[in-house]
Amino acid sequence: MNPSPLLPEDREGVRWLQLHRPQSAHALDEALHLALQAQLKIASEDPQVQCVVLSSTGAKAFCAGADLKEFSEMPPQAAALRRRHLLLSTLLALMDFPKPLIAQVGGAAVGAGAMLALACDDILAASNARFHFPEISLGMASPMGCLMVEWRAGARVAQTLVQGGQACGAELAHSQGWVKAVNPGERLAEATFGLAHTQAASAGYATNKVWLHAPWRERLIAAAEAATRADVAKYQNGT
Repeated sequence: MNPSPLLPEDREGVRWLQLHRPQSAHALDEALHLALQAQLKIASEDPQVQCVVLSSTGAKAFCAGADLKEFSEMPPQAAALRRRHLLLSTLLALMDFPKPLIAQVGGAAVGAGAMLALACDDILAASNARFHFPEISLGMASPMGCLMVEWRAGARVAQTLVQGGQACGAELAHSQGWVKAVNPGERLAEATFGLAHTQAASAGYATNKVWLHAPWRERLIAAAEAATRADVAKYQNGT
């Protein structure tokens, strides 16, 4: 039996959801996407859960992005469409989660993995955290990456990270305002737990979150559609 790709753990009203695919730096495959969506739904309906923390096991990587080895038997365009559908569903589940949601990022957060963190309400990062959108260097469009970075960090940062393909360390992200705090790796969990305990689920919090996220949610769906159109053009041209 394969180990679970997502490990839930409860600590005094805080539910930790830990990405657990260490053999692939926690890359997102279909099983991990579906497990994360299911666990978010469970947490949203559990009155004992006041806050959720999204993290990963180990300290070297938060999430390496999409698992590009999966769906290798499918035509490239169909595989890209399937991965995008899974990612969009997970990002919407994170954005729609009605309770406080914190990303605890240690190590590399790449592409779709960085988007997971950006979809959370707050990001706490280890000193070794690094955010990277390498798609442009591979000749790939990333409208969803542009949207997620613009939402959390602004258009100027999106220009550097997504259009420029430059990696961003934790301290720089903190100075730009889209990472809430940076802590040494050995103190990160403690800092996250402290922040989580200041958060409380409520009807008011959920209503505000819907209002804040509504325009970006619509734009994210449009960005996914734009990425699909770019794929169609790319594969029709044989590039």
